[in-house]
This record gives sequence, structure tokens and C-alpha cells, in this order.
Amino acid sequence: MKTETLQDLYLKEVRDLYGSEKLLVKSLPKLMEDTELPELRETLAQHLEEAKGQLTRLEQIFQRHGEKPAIKKPKILEGILREAEDDLSETPEPSLRDAVVVAALQQIKHFEIAAYGTLQTYAIHLGYADASRLLQTTLEEERAAEHTFANIALNHLRVEAMHHST
Repeated sequence: MKTETLQDLYLKEVRDLYGSEKLLVKSLPKLMEDTELPELRETLAQHLEEAKGQLTRLEQIFQRHGEKPAIKKPKILEGILREAEDDLSETPEPSLRDAVVVAALQQIKHFEIAAYGTLQTYAIHLGYADASRLLQTTLEEERAAEHTFANIALNHLRVEAMHHST
């Protein structure tokens, strides 16, 4: 599909994010299996539920525009997740595996914050107030998730690193 208008670009980005959220919903259970830290596992489970809600909001946006939900292959997320899988396969130490998962999720959150922020800007410029509100809700969830992952990285993983460096 050719991108000739801001509307085209907007719908392309909705498809991109829909594909990304679908991939996350599929990938988060596997990442939960690869973690040892209870706080991290709990955060991943919570984010899985949020991602399902984010998919629903994107489906509402598709519906408001008379579009069927469509997925564009999320190459960025696939790359981050593939790199994490490679690192996990080479990392037997549980606390380091947790660090690999946290790093991947922080990278994903940064991407999603940028992508949802951009999409919300497009919605505002196109006069889609309802979509903008839905996207704002998701953007707030993504920022909170990134903050939580950053806290896990700073607090829990630091304790593990200090424990293993002695």
C-alpha cells in the first residue's frame, strides 16, 4: 500500500503497533518462563494483560476508521526479541537471564513510547480526538511499564550483581 497522505501513514503506524502488540502477547509468556526474579515475572504478567488491552484499543481505532485489524510485521521488535533469545540461550546464570529480559523489555518500551507518541501526534493533527485519547491511555501504560522495568534494573538486578561479584 502506497503512503501518500498523513492518513495513510497513520493507518500504517496503527498496523505496525498492532503487529507489535500481537508479537508481545505471544512472546511475554516465554519471557516469564525465562525469569527467576518474582517481581520481574509479576511485572511481565501485568504487562501481558496491559498488552491485551492495548490490542483492544487498537482494534477500536481500526473500527472507528472502518478498517479491519491488520498486522504489519514488527521487524524492530522481532530483532530485539531474537537478540534476547540468543542471549538467553548463552546465559545459564538466572540473575543474568533476568538482566537480559529486563534489557529487552526496556528497549521494547522505549520503541513503543516513541511509536505511540508519534501515532498520537498524527491522530491529533488528523482531528481524531477519540483515537488520541485511546493512544494517550496506552502511552501512559507504556511509560509506567518502562519506569517499572527501570526500577527492577536499578534495584533488584543491582542487588543480584553485587551478590555475584563477591
